[in-house]
Amino acid sequence: DLIKWGIIEECGLISGERGRRSIGLRLSGRNYHAIGVKLSRTRISAGLFDIRGNEYQVIERDHDTLSSPEDVIKNMIAIIKEVNQFSTDSSKIIGIGVALPGPFISKEEKIILMTDFPGWEKVSIRDELEKAFNLPIFTEPDGNAGALAEWWFGNKAKSKGTMVYVAAGEGIGAGVVIDGSLYTGTLGTAGEIGHMSIAFDGPLCQCGNRGCLELYCSTTAMLKYIKSHLRKYSGTILAERTDFEAVICAARDNDALAIEGIQNAAHYLGFGLVGIINVFNPDYIV
Repeated sequence: DLIKWGIIEECGLISGERGRRSIGLRLSGRNYHAIGVKLSRTRISAGLFDIRGNEYQVIERDHDTLSSPEDVIKNMIAIIKEVNQFSTDSSKIIGIGVALPGPFISKEEKIILMTDFPGWEKVSIRDELEKAFNLPIFTEPDGNAGALAEWWFGNKAKSKGTMVYVAAGEGIGAGVVIDGSLYTGTLGTAGEIGHMSIAFDGPLCQCGNRGCLELYCSTTAMLKYIKSHLRKYSGTILAERTDFEAVICAARDNDALAIEGIQNAAHYLGFGLVGIINVFNPDYIV
């Protein structure tokens, strides 16, 4: 039946240790496609893939945090429609998956906090996409989506064990996979290490907690650190309006301030990872 439906296909004979050779099977990429979307604080990415994971087209667009969440969702819908046009047959598309920054409460389908970008707790991305597209919509925190991608498609094949995947960017999140299954917790927010405190008397975070990890080692925190130390480094090529890509380029050119900013963020990220190791005792951290 799976072959008849075009979900799997035969891929030649396989020699076994015993008995006659068997016929190999694999997922078929011809008949079914999916659209994957990733939302971050400053960018939307959307891509067309088949169910084997092959990529056909990816579109990325920046957006301004001064925009409203409603405007960003409208842009997301427009980008999905644009990606959809690259499919030879729109009936092949069987679903849309969306990776979201957290904390994202899956039971409520709400982002309860996007740092420096308020208002997301008032909208349901799933509801808006279901109105625009007559397709199943799947939402997942980006740390969880990244964790599953690493487990399934990473360099090292995995079937057993505990893996923690850390997504360090404008925020800090993580996904925890145990023997191939996501550990999500009661509300679906397990792995939100960005709001784990490493300093009980530290600076106040927008979540209401003090000393949250992302205040020290996110790319946002790194840029704030670098901008506050510009006067200390008169020879730096970095400037007040520096972005993360410029910091990386400067570090490769041995710019002392860029290197210090990266090392400072890595130092604090290490604190967070030690906490994760003590809690989950993982086989590996990505």
